[in-house]
Amino acid sequence: MMSEKSLLDSGEELVWSGKPSAIWFAVRRAWKPSLVGILLLFASISYLLGPAFKQLPGQSEQSLNNLIAISRGLYTAAGIVGAGGILAAICLWLRATRTTYLLTNRRVVIDTAGPIPRRTSMPLEHVRFIEYRSKLIGPADLVFNETRRFSLDGWGLRGEGFIATADAKQIEGLVRGAIEKTFATRTRGPWQ
Repeated sequence: MMSEKSLLDSGEELVWSGKPSAIWFAVRRAWKPSLVGILLLFASISYLLGPAFKQLPGQSEQSLNNLIAISRGLYTAAGIVGAGGILAAICLWLRATRTTYLLTNRRVVIDTAGPIPRRTSMPLEHVRFIEYRSKLIGPADLVFNETRRFSLDGWGLRGEGFIATADAKQIEGLVRGAIEKTFATRTRGPWQ
């Protein structure tokens, strides 16, 4: 994993850095596939542990075997999809453990190391809004932009920012202060 200093440009100062709460990050990003996964795994396991099919009066043995084969295939597929949903949550948890959030005097950085590294770097003058999303359970989110894309948490708008961060309210103040300093020291107008 890269050090925080290696992510900074020359002349750039670190204002704040932190990491997401890994379990809450995974819950926020993958609660839908995890829920479907748990339900499908439960259905698959209950089929395997449940009573066997019985031949009904007037039913041929061939039709009973066909029914058993079809249901076995469907429940096996459900088990595979269910395991995939739970695996998605585990992958997001691992991704969160390798993610670092940085706020500098020039930009907001979300850096994820690992087998598929990803870095989002947003100049402070391009932060159009800051949305503090408090949660009933777990740490809050600080969202800087909404992107429309397909992801594990569904289609449509998805917030990008400091997700599942402790002290998000304090960090919001730091981000706002850094943005105001950026505009106060710039000789050009915003977004030029």
